Amino acid sequence: MKVGRTIPPEKQIYRDAETGRTVTHWTGDARHNLGHYYHQNMFDPQRGLAYFASDGSGSYQVWRVSLDDGRLTQVSDFDGFGECLSGSDERTNAAHSAAYVSRHSGRVYVAGRQQIGVIDPDSLECRVVYDNRKPKRDRDERYLREVSVFPSYDDRWVYSYSVFASDAEVDAAKQFAQAVMSARQRAGQIVQGCYHHAPYGMRESPLEHVILRVEVATGKIEELWRGHWWIQHVQVCPTDPDLVTFVWAALCRPPKPKYHLLRAGETPKILVTDEPNFAFFHDFWHPNGKMWLTHACENLAPGEVYAPIPGKMKFYVCEVDVGDFLKTEKADVKRSYETAGESHVHMHLNIAPGGSFLVGDGQSDVPYICRLDYQPDLTLKASALCRIGYCTGKSGGIETSPNVQVSPDGRQCFFTAYRGDRSYLASVECA
Repeated sequence: MKVGRTIPPEKQIYRDAETGRTVTHWTGDARHNLGHYYHQNMFDPQRGLAYFASDGSGSYQVWRVSLDDGRLTQVSDFDGFGECLSGSDERTNAAHSAAYVSRHSGRVYVAGRQQIGVIDPDSLECRVVYDNRKPKRDRDERYLREVSVFPSYDDRWVYSYSVFASDAEVDAAKQFAQAVMSARQRAGQIVQGCYHHAPYGMRESPLEHVILRVEVATGKIEELWRGHWWIQHVQVCPTDPDLVTFVWAALCRPPKPKYHLLRAGETPKILVTDEPNFAFFHDFWHPNGKMWLTHACENLAPGEVYAPIPGKMKFYVCEVDVGDFLKTEKADVKRSYETAGESHVHMHLNIAPGGSFLVGDGQSDVPYICRLDYQPDLTLKASALCRIGYCTGKSGGIETSPNVQVSPDGRQCFFTAYRGDRSYLASVECA
């Protein structure tokens, strides 16, 4: 029985030589340990636990660490956990987005091979609340493939962003994507910000994407949206269980990415659309549920294919008042310029309880975890918290972004760091 097994603490503490701040390594680097994706909550404050994904049991599963004594425990043994399109090579890249910890109850929601499960934080028993498995008759049979899960704040619903396709369609989409990207590379074009099955600049994905939600208590299924846009970053409002946002074609230009606000039972409304030479990405909700924020960048070299390159980008934090938008259907975007953005490529912003932002550097030669604080002139001053281990390029499909998250008490910024081709879970004091 793998679930419930514990291993001795691997916790190590040191002071960063440049900043003097305390850094904690919660896991070793003998295996891949990935903090959850930046908008997938990883904390259970009632029990003092932080969750992460690890391949320590031979396949990626959910693990947790006690923030008190550092004890490590395997939490799941879920079929197909972390598989981004069943059987594909992106499994490690999806492992950090296939689980979400409820802030309300501490339940752990997991996505696997056509299933959604919920794990009790005390007994570690897993109950399947959605099961779309069925025997495969041929490669042309279409079925849903779970990618990520998001519970509503009250634990009534669990939302899922999925792909609806056959094995043959997935293979064809991969081959088409690779052919398009190879042709662009041979032509000398920069190809960055490309996502699998949606090549750079595609107006529609060759696969059908679906947003659905399942009522946890009854298993009732509601399909909220279906279409051929390339979507990602489905996020539930932290105060309204019927309100979600999602992104169409984020990081792919042209065409312009569009961010949608969707209320259950209604047609999605366009919340924000990229402006010329300006790209919104890495969006998230303010904890009060009234403000929607996105990390955005401006390319300082117009005409260049979008690529977040140090020294050529300005980075912003943009805020939209969702209440005003629902009344007027017009988004008034407030921008605050990040003063360090011209020299660093900051990825996956998150917000601390006190209002500061925490961010990780995903691509620079000297990457840092930084805190961003508002200044009187509405700029955001960046303060380095610690230097982080960084893997240049993907390692086994793992993203190099540190995926920062802030502990519930606001004292620690958690992130994924790298040593060679291995990853580990770490944190740095940020208050």
